[in-house]
Parts: sequence; C-alpha cells; structure tokens
Amino acid sequence: MRPERLSKIVARSILYHNGSKYLIRPYSSSSSVKPSSLSIKINEETELMNPKIKIVKQNVLNSKGMLIDKYHELIDSKNFRYDRKQFDTLFLLSSFYRQILDYQISNKPSWSNNKLSTFFKNFLKSNPQNEMPKIKSIYLYGGVGCGKTMIMDLIYNSIPENKLKQRIHFNKFMLNVHRSIHEIKQIDKFKDQDPIQVLCDDLIDKIHFLFFDEFQVTDIADAMLMSRLFTGLIQRGMVVFFTSNRVPTDLYKNGLQRDLFLPFIDYIHKVCQIIHIDSSIDYRKIASKSENRVYFNSDYESEFLNELITNIMPKGAVLEPKIIEILGRKVYLEQTYKNFLVTSYSFICQEARGSVDYLEFCKLFDTIVMKDIPFIDMKNGDSLRRFITFVDALYDNNIRFICSGKASSPQYLFDLTERKNIGEHTSKLEDEYFSIDRTISRLIDMQSESYLNKTKNLFK
Repeated sequence: MRPERLSKIVARSILYHNGSKYLIRPYSSSSSVKPSSLSIKINEETELMNPKIKIVKQNVLNSKGMLIDKYHELIDSKNFRYDRKQFDTLFLLSSFYRQILDYQISNKPSWSNNKLSTFFKNFLKSNPQNEMPKIKSIYLYGGVGCGKTMIMDLIYNSIPENKLKQRIHFNKFMLNVHRSIHEIKQIDKFKDQDPIQVLCDDLIDKIHFLFFDEFQVTDIADAMLMSRLFTGLIQRGMVVFFTSNRVPTDLYKNGLQRDLFLPFIDYIHKVCQIIHIDSSIDYRKIASKSENRVYFNSDYESEFLNELITNIMPKGAVLEPKIIEILGRKVYLEQTYKNFLVTSYSFICQEARGSVDYLEFCKLFDTIVMKDIPFIDMKNGDSLRRFITFVDALYDNNIRFICSGKASSPQYLFDLTERKNIGEHTSKLEDEYFSIDRTISRLIDMQSESYLNKTKNLFK
C-alpha cells in the first residue's frame, strides 16, 4: 500500500471519530504549484490508537515493517522514553519502509549523453506523470530534539546492508558534490556533457537510498544547483529521506536570488511525503546530565578548564603545533596532541573558514577544546554562521567538545535581543536565527551520557 493511501485511510478514521480534529490536510502555502501529496502533521490531537483503525494498524504491525518493534526495543533499553508522536510517525512510515525493502531501480541508459538527455527532457515534458517516482521520498521536519534523527536512523539501520544506502550530513554531501563537479569538468571525455548529469549517473550506481540529517540551504552555490541535482537523482530512481527544522516553504528564506530556488520547493512537494512532528519537547535537554560537564564559564572557571586539559593529557605529554593541508591550503594549529586539539573561538569562527575545514578537523581529532566563546550577537553574521556550522560538524561526527564562554551556560551564549526586530542586515540571517535553537540543543546534548558514550576514546 502506498504511503499516501495509508494516510488517507487513517485520515478518514480520525476525521470520523474526532470531528474537527484532524491529522491530514491538503498542504496550503504561497507556492505557485500545489503539491500532489498530502502534508501530514503529527500533533497533540493525533491518536493512531483509535479502535476504528485497529485493523489498519494491525496490518502494518504484521507486515515486513519492523519499525514499531524496533522502537519498542529502544524504549525497553531505557535509552529512550515513549513518545506518542514519534510512535505515530513511525506508524505512518511503516508503509514507506516496506516499499524500500522490495524496491529495485530499473536499469536505465545514461542521461549524461547530450542526445539522450535532450530526448528524456522532451519526453518528460510531454508526459508529466512519468516524473513521479515509484516511491515518494520523505521530508520530515519539526522542532529541535523532537526525535527526527532518531526516527531516520532507526529506518536507516533497519535497511539491509546489501541495499545501496548512505547516511550523510547535508553540508558534507554538498561539499563532495562541488568537488566532484569540478573534477568532472577536468576530464576530456565529459567536456561536452552536463557535469551534473554525469555526477547523477555516477551517484545512482552507488546510492539508491540517501538519508540527510539537518537539511538546510544557506549557500547560494548550493541553492542554484540543487533543483537540477535532486531532480536528476530522483528521476533516476533514488529515494531521499530529509530531516529538517524548517517547513519546505521556508527553505532558503530571504536568500539571494531565491526566486530561482522556488521550483525546487515545488518539486519537494511533488515527490515527497511531507511529515511534521509538532512537538515542543526537546529530548536532548531532558537526557543531559549535569555531571558530564563540558562547558565552563570563561570568566570564573578558566582554571578548571585548564586543569581538565592537563588531566586529559597523558602524564608528560605536551601540546605541540601542527600544520595540516586542506584543499591545498596550509593551516597552522597551535596546540595539538595526537587526536586532541585545543583552539579558540577567534581561530575557528572569526577567520575565513568553512565546512571543509571543520570536517577535516573532525577527521583528525576526536576531542576539540574551544576557548573564549564571546556573547554571540546578531550583527556579526559570518561568525555566527561559522559557529553554527562548526557545532553541526562536531555533533554529526560524534566529536567530544569541551569549551568555555562568557555565558554561564550554552543557553545564554547568543544575544537574541535583535532576533525579534528583523532589519535589513538581520533578514539575511534568518536561516541562522532558525538554527540557533538547534545549536543550543546540541551543545546541551553534548554533555549527556548518551552522546559521550558515542565519542571515541582519546589517544587510541
């Protein structure tokens, strides 16, 4: 049964039972093209345990989909607490999961050839229905810490290893895309071909199921090629699972030349099942335990941080400078010891650095100490953006992060006084403002026992 068909059955049951309280509604937005799919919202009124849909629910539980059982295993392990909205979301995704298990991409000729590319483009224009994928991709969005990543990982880890799957942070994926496009342009045999189509041909041979955590668009270079890239991948049969903090219509909001990005938003509505987890609970904060301190106030606790660094280091070990190379650039690091890096906010966030630097640091170091984080105000957009990107890179790669800042705790690092009064310079940073809550949540979660258990051992 297709996901949207299951959704309609569930919707009719809930509409009949709850009257005005409904789960599924047609998506309403300012988008010029209305989606062919339904937008699904999981909120406090959602109740999939209704006896009227007991038969439908039982069919899902008895099917190949084991998502509900795996969720209960997580609950039984006491690493998670039961959340009805998470349960309901997994219930809706059970049909998607069953389709993945049986899914096979049909063999298609390469689209990178100019003549074939032109033929297929004209063919699809005259046959719009042929653009629709066999399985709709998933766009799962909601507030920070509500369980999006947990749900995505549960599905990803349940897919057999013989399936061509990949889970990757979106920033890292786009860096690889830009690098690959550059390399393709240097190859003579591809000089008359569209490098994006060549890349899509290569990716579909390696990946059939692509999972993105924290999908967001802040870079104009990413925004300009995204529509062609994902249209090419999905038309070739790739299934994509997005998680995001933002509703699709808010992607790349106030970005440069956003009108060129809007067709991609319409495409997401067309090829994705959009699911919203409407939760106000941040489980990262609940899971955090104060005894695992990794944040220190720089005004009063700098000596404790220095003492911690000394205790972490083996007896007699000394921090030494190190020079590394990143895309042909030499980067000088003042204090390192094996896989341990001590650095500063000014070095990481106030100099010209980006995702490629931070991801390289994550490859080389398992523990990173950042000293002297100031109060981060809204006026210095570059530093704000770099700090958010840096924390995302650390979190996604399970890096142990120890830091000190002017604020008494991570919740107070950001000066949000201008957040309510968006002006000319602040409107351009709306994506970053939206990401602040996620950054705070992640800094808090980095102190939790569950996060620290995922980090690697030092000096191994």
